[in-house]
Amino acid sequence: MTGGAVRPSVLHVILKVQETNGQFNEHCVPLAAQRDITVVSFLAPTLTSPPSIEMFAGDGGLRSGWLALRTALRSAPHDVVHVHAPQTGILLLAALGPPPSRRANCIYTVQNSYRNYRLRNRVLMVPILAAYPQVVFCSEAALDSMPRWLRWLVSDKAHVVPNAVDIAGIDRAMSGTGHHQDGRFHIVVVGRMVPIKNMATVFEAVARTTADVDLTVIGEGPLRADLEAVVRGRPQLATRVRFAGLLERTDVHRSLAQADLCVSASLGEGLPVAVLEAMACRTPVLLSDIAPHREIHLERPELALVDCHDVDGFAAAIDALAKLPRDDRSALGQWCRQIVEDRFGIAAMHGAYAPIYAAAARAGDPLRIDLAW
Repeated sequence: MTGGAVRPSVLHVILKVQETNGQFNEHCVPLAAQRDITVVSFLAPTLTSPPSIEMFAGDGGLRSGWLALRTALRSAPHDVVHVHAPQTGILLLAALGPPPSRRANCIYTVQNSYRNYRLRNRVLMVPILAAYPQVVFCSEAALDSMPRWLRWLVSDKAHVVPNAVDIAGIDRAMSGTGHHQDGRFHIVVVGRMVPIKNMATVFEAVARTTADVDLTVIGEGPLRADLEAVVRGRPQLATRVRFAGLLERTDVHRSLAQADLCVSASLGEGLPVAVLEAMACRTPVLLSDIAPHREIHLERPELALVDCHDVDGFAAAIDALAKLPRDDRSALGQWCRQIVEDRFGIAAMHGAYAPIYAAAARAGDPLRIDLAW
């Protein structure tokens, strides 16, 4: 592409490069050998990028993030510029200015369902969806969640490419890792401790189970103190719940591989990468009945979806799965793994993006901006 080279040059504009950032972990790192990848991390990164990926990073302030973006745009011609968040999507439009030709090579990915975005980000998405020539949604549920007028706005330029996981990377991380052998039924929850993740329902369900279970919570968030108070106040939870905090990706995958079950009672998602990672680890999943979870198509009665607020339903499902012989649970885990291999592997996602990238690269000259301001 650029200068007749085989490798396309791609600039990814990311809000923050960190362990939990799917855009960096799935769009950048696995393709570092196939593409000339440059990354703007608007906020200070907490993860070291491979040497082959050029990184421009802010330090957390608006000015430094803006300077990092401008410097990356000036640094070299880019065949494709791929943006992943409302805040950075608006900043790129501001940097490029009004001529549509300047954004012909740009792609914007909607990484969540509409109701999950803050009001501010919903407002920011209006000019983004109007201005970007290629808009990708991470799931059918994410596209369907948009108000009708926003779907009309992107109708002729919308694509759906499901989120995916790096199966090979997960296999490397969990090599030699086996299930816990202490006789207990081990449950894992992965995610930010925020209201939409609905972790309180999982906690209450665990308190009501009759099986010998424990729960490990991986992640951080503003509700952690409240959830810790719930655990301290419930004798049924005090010996069952452990807060692991933020872990490195390899440790997350090992924890998932060691668990007997991963639970998500979330009220809303785009397409949940943590759930797909658990399935790739051959760990059965128990999920709330929301559109993104239905899109995964588990299609096994043992893995039936549960209403988001049905605490007794979650508790009963946990007890039923805990009573299954280990061989039956292993078969469920293999079923989950096969779903990911067939539909949500990273190769499938990259293959679906390939024609979108090619169209963006053909739409205009490689993008290099010499900004005067």
